[in-house]
Amino acid sequence: MKKNILLILIILVVSTLNLFSQTAEKNIENEFLKYINHLIDQEFTESVEYLYPELFDFVSKEQMISTMEETFNNPEIEISLNKPNIIKIGEVRHIDSVYFCKLNYSHKMYMKFDDSNDTTITQQDIELRNNLTLAGLESTFGKENVSYDANNSSFDILSIKDSYAKSYNGMTDWKFIDIEKDNLMLLNLLLPPKIVEELQAEE
Repeated sequence: MKKNILLILIILVVSTLNLFSQTAEKNIENEFLKYINHLIDQEFTESVEYLYPELFDFVSKEQMISTMEETFNNPEIEISLNKPNIIKIGEVRHIDSVYFCKLNYSHKMYMKFDDSNDTTITQQDIELRNNLTLAGLESTFGKENVSYDANNSSFDILSIKDSYAKSYNGMTDWKFIDIEKDNLMLLNLLLPPKIVEELQAEE
């Protein structure tokens, strides 16, 4: 009898943990899509609320919003983002009293220079700028993920990234940070050593 009760309890615990995981993953997906959709719609004040609060120890919300506005509203550069494709949501892990979950996603970006209002720029200037931009984008996103149209100075970019979601209760109020491995100094300040070590081992 005791064995039967123990078996039932084990099944209940496993079922509860599985339900917890599924619900957490769905919440992560929903909140991440809200975050990216705010960026797509250029609702920058709303979008920064989905970032790690600790980021604002290094740069204020106002500064970050201002930088986003300057980038997306620059009359010389048109930038647009497509809705992301969430490729994989990893396991929710409890580390140092906080819940973390790694997700992998992709989204397409379009960038185009507008030189129509600049009467001083030469064709040589345009070609040099575009070639430098192309080299930078290929270095960041991979050559196979960047296409360039020289006729209208535009770039189509496929960005594939990892992001770490974080929540204090493991279910709701998820915050996000993209993983930029060339910025491990910042990640060391925002992520547990265990996760940073794993990221370094992936290189």
